[in-house]
Amino acid sequence: MNKELYLQMTNEVKEVLTNMPQNNKKNKQKYLVYVKEQLDIYNKKKEELIEELKKRNNLILEKEKEIDINKETLEATKKQILDKLLILETSNTPYEKIGLDKTIYNINKYYEENLESLNEEIHKAINCFKEVGVILTSKDFWYSKHLSKYMYVLLNSKDSNEIKKTFNTVYWKFPNIVNQIAMNLKHLYYKYEKNFINYYKIKTQQILSQTTKEKLIIEYNNIQNKLEEDYYSIHNISDRFLKGEDSIADFSTDKYDSYIESITNKENDYDNLIKFNNTIKEYKMYLKYKYIIDAFIELYKEKDKYKNVYKALKNDIKKEEKKLLKTNKKIISQEKWFKDNNKIEMLEINVNNIIAGLKEKYNDLEIQKINELISISSDNLSYYDILKIAATNYIYIRKILISNNPETTDEEIDEVIKELTEFIYRNNLTILDNLSVLTENSIPKIISNNYKLLNIKVEENDLESNVDNYVELLRKIRIINYLNSSNLSYDELLFQVEAQKIINS
Repeated sequence: MNKELYLQMTNEVKEVLTNMPQNNKKNKQKYLVYVKEQLDIYNKKKEELIEELKKRNNLILEKEKEIDINKETLEATKKQILDKLLILETSNTPYEKIGLDKTIYNINKYYEENLESLNEEIHKAINCFKEVGVILTSKDFWYSKHLSKYMYVLLNSKDSNEIKKTFNTVYWKFPNIVNQIAMNLKHLYYKYEKNFINYYKIKTQQILSQTTKEKLIIEYNNIQNKLEEDYYSIHNISDRFLKGEDSIADFSTDKYDSYIESITNKENDYDNLIKFNNTIKEYKMYLKYKYIIDAFIELYKEKDKYKNVYKALKNDIKKEEKKLLKTNKKIISQEKWFKDNNKIEMLEINVNNIIAGLKEKYNDLEIQKINELISISSDNLSYYDILKIAATNYIYIRKILISNNPETTDEEIDEVIKELTEFIYRNNLTILDNLSVLTENSIPKIISNNYKLLNIKVEENDLESNVDNYVELLRKIRIINYLNSSNLSYDELLFQVEAQKIINS
């Protein structure tokens, strides 16, 4: 039954009902019987209509079926490739590569109410040393006798109550015990730094014996492209229409023509629009993380004052640690031979003061490491290089993110690092790796001038304020282009959307 016939039948029923008398009980009964008959007919026709809609919808669903990509497998493979690329990265040290920077930061932020988490992080740090062939014992934790006592129990006891009891005993007497653990671990890294360097040297050789960095980047981009292309699969496009995430009215042929006319000439090569799309997304990332680049540029302007600061600070730390070791030996001597409690108490106060100073110096050391890296960089240090340094140095990027927004959470910091890490290994970047810290050109002007040559309408003064509009416009053009090249027509998808509304209601 078509729509016209259905409307004709409906109107006829309405006319009959209007003319049926209801002035007595008998007529009212006839009226109700007729209504029931028509309702039965209507419900039967409705069921037939629903079944027909489902039947036609299923035919469309069959046409939408595509070979599903295994996202989990692709994501796992992508992570493996990224892990290898990060090992090959030269913008950080083994300290960051193995994750000690973040782990030791986590140790510093835990307190006794999070003892289980604290101990997990300590074991994670100890396992980093084990991975490079260094087996740590409680004797390695010499910052204080109390630290050695706690680490002995933690490393040798499986009794959680005993571990907790020991920690509480030490903590309430020496609240800086957690800082001692963190500082001692940093000391141990520098003590065994050659082990870490050799470990990653071997890792690098193993990777490069099987492939090259360039091939890994190509492989990574192929996977990333597959994951992104899945967004434009007919199944996912249709799914967004059905969920109302995209309005199908925005993706008609007429709309496509208006979109194209608003940005370029109809005869323009579609490939240029894809290039423009990549450039716009890259520019959007630049705007999102411009404050990171700006922070590095300001640092670069003062780079001369950071030369050799890192090296000098490391030497200063070594001197302070020698003082700490000497003071701890005096405490042991006093406890064993002289037993002068007042002297012991003064010495322990001295230990705490030295440790407090070392905490500040070690925290500053991680910042000065990046400062020195920038200070020795050449004038062609690119915006791309800056984002790479930021993405691979947890403590430094954390400092910048918190400075930009004090409310930034640890989870948000991890998300930024993940996004930047995935971004820096894309091989379709054309802006950031061609702009250096000394660049004074306007990025919107560079983009506008380049794409105007390709007959793409983009104005310099319009780009920054409307970047999201460009991204959305290009997304719609790309979706419609995929639809046009598919085995489904726009009318079929429109039918599917309308049919789904009827079926759901």
